[in-house]
Formats: sequence, C-alpha cells, structure tokens
Amino acid sequence: MRFLPRWLTVAAVLLASCAAFAEEPPYRVQGGDTLWDLSERFWSDPTTWPELWARNPQIRNPHRVFPGDPVWLDRPEGARRVIHLPVVRLAPGAGPADVAGAVPDGREQTAAEKAAQRRLAATLPLGRPRVQDFLSAHRLPRLGRVDNSLQEKTIYSVGEDVRVVLEPGVSLAVGERVSFVDDATVVTHPVTGLQEGYRVDVLGHGVVRDVLDGFVRVHIVAANGVIDEGGAVVAFLQPVWKVTLKEAPVPVDGVILTGQGGQSVYSQEEVVFLDRGRLHGLEPGVVLEVPVTVAARSAEGLVDLRAPLARLAVVSVQDKFASCLVFQSRMTIKAGDRVATTAFSP
Repeated sequence: MRFLPRWLTVAAVLLASCAAFAEEPPYRVQGGDTLWDLSERFWSDPTTWPELWARNPQIRNPHRVFPGDPVWLDRPEGARRVIHLPVVRLAPGAGPADVAGAVPDGREQTAAEKAAQRRLAATLPLGRPRVQDFLSAHRLPRLGRVDNSLQEKTIYSVGEDVRVVLEPGVSLAVGERVSFVDDATVVTHPVTGLQEGYRVDVLGHGVVRDVLDGFVRVHIVAANGVIDEGGAVVAFLQPVWKVTLKEAPVPVDGVILTGQGGQSVYSQEEVVFLDRGRLHGLEPGVVLEVPVTVAARSAEGLVDLRAPLARLAVVSVQDKFASCLVFQSRMTIKAGDRVATTAFSP
C-alpha cells in the first residue's frame, strides 16, 4: 500500500480549509441592520464598524445598507487594525502638478494616495437627482402653480402633462422650459439660531406644450421628487452635470447649515449647504474639508484622525450660500460642523 508524502497530505488539508473558508457565504443584510449593529453582533464591538466597512469595499456608503446586501464578516480572532484612508492636502497655491509624490510626512505616496490626488484634478460627474437643490435668501419668484382641479391625478411624474395656473401678469410660450420646486422649508443657523433663508428642493423640469386662457399645459421631462397639487413653478433652473475640482482662490472657513432632506447626519454622495458663497470666494468645483471634530476623536485608533472627516465639492453658489456634494467621507458629518478650504484647514 502506498502513502502520500507527509508534506503533500498537509498541503491538501490546508487547501481544503482555504476552500471551505472561501466558500463561506456572506451575511445578508436584514431590515434595520447597520454596520454598527453588525459589528456589535458578530465582532462584539460596535466601534469596529470602520474595519467592517473596509473589509466590504462593495459598500459605497457605510450609513446606507439595504436588505439583501452581502456583508463578509470574516475576521481573524482578536484582530483590530487602524483604517488609513487616502488623503492628499494641497499646499497654498499649489496645483496637482506641484505636489506630485509629496505627502505631509515626507514619505513616498502610496498608489491609493496618488489615485486620490488624480481625483482632485479630475472632473466630478453630478448625475444624482438631489444635487440640484440649493439655499436661497428668499422664496423664489413664481411663474405659476400646479393645479389639478380639472384632473383626477394628484401626483405627476416624467412623461405626464400637468396643468399650471399662471400668476397675474405672467405669460409663457410653447417650448419654454420651467422648473418645479418646493421652497417652503425655513433654514436656521445651527450655531446662532438665526433664520438664514429657505431650502429649495428642485422637484423636476418641464416644457410648455400648450398655452391656454390663464394657464398652460406643461410636459414633465425630468422628476427628482413628488410634483403635486399647489407645487410652485419657477423659471427654469439649469442643472449642473459636472464640476472640475480645484482649490479655492482665497481661504474660506464656514459652517454646514443643513443638507438634503433636512437629515440629522450626512455622508458620501449626499448634498450639504454652507453659510458661505460667492461673496466669500467660493465657486463651483472648489474642494473643502471637514476637519476632525472633538466628538470624532472618540474613534481614535479606528481611523486616521490626521486626515479630514470628509471632503466636499462645491456644486453651485449663491451670494451667501453654497451647495456641496460630499464626494469622500470617513465618518458622518452634521449641521454645525466646520468646513474649510483645503489650503486653510489646520
């Protein structure tokens, strides 16, 4: 009887173990699950959620997981590692070509950091619907309002026609473009408590199809939200589809006033609004950072606190406000958090 060499037997056992490990199915997210909860349930420590996120790169936004999403939970017993996410800080006046290969501590850039630097000089696409929202010091001038008194429908969407009753003295022509908005939400400053203005939710866009006596029929060509009875119709608001990332021409230091939907916290791919705008030197494409807060220091050891909590790109500006897309996020941010241009952050 012939026996396999001992080393071959051991190798076969190891390979079988690896295969079994590789075939272990991922956990499937259930309703109400969060990375915090899963870290507590399976790793006995909810504060390790950044590591769980790092081990699941398919999760783009750690604060939004959905039922059925796969989450791989494998983790060496007792392991706990610091998660270092890439960040590149530009020196004042420096462009992407001036900082090639340079990082704050003088070491050579990693591939991830070089990729982050290239992204800073890249064009950021803005295909997300809610990226069109903004703040206004006043409610917008009305062209008319949605009126369904002669129709059975109460809510409208893309491809449908809606009746719009015009304001006195307003006239529209066939083919003219208009926008549907909700600008009823009052915004107050999270620090001073004073009223700043109104959040303008851009609900959709349409084209005038027919002009009748006192009203027009508008064909909806794009919808970002619910267009319903009484909705405000205003002059067309041109969507922004992309911005080229760049440094601010002057240092700017401001505060997050609120964000899309009036949520309590915000993360990657969400929109926030600042108390600084065109008059303060901001313009589309400017990159800003959210520096580490006192509260965030409780996560020390899990994330690299030398880097900012999030990076924002200015999408649009008004005189005193700016709308920004969070394009990099390592922790959630909230109203009241300080924001500064990359060359101004401490």
